[in-house]
Amino acid sequence: MTVKLNAAAYDHAKKLAEEGRIVLDDRDEWSEHRPSAADENAYLEEHGFAEYARWYLG
Repeated sequence: MTVKLNAAAYDHAKKLAEEGRIVLDDRDEWSEHRPSAADENAYLEEHGFAEYARWYLG
């Protein structure tokens, strides 16, 4: 399967990491703090997909 890199999202994530704006979690810890589908949809509706991609990575 071919995968296409989202260059803008990758660059944003790389910049956050370089600035030290990261959180070190234990394995599977994200799944306990993941936003609900309703939260994701509300954010999408208010801010659009491009900003959602940045929020989801951040």
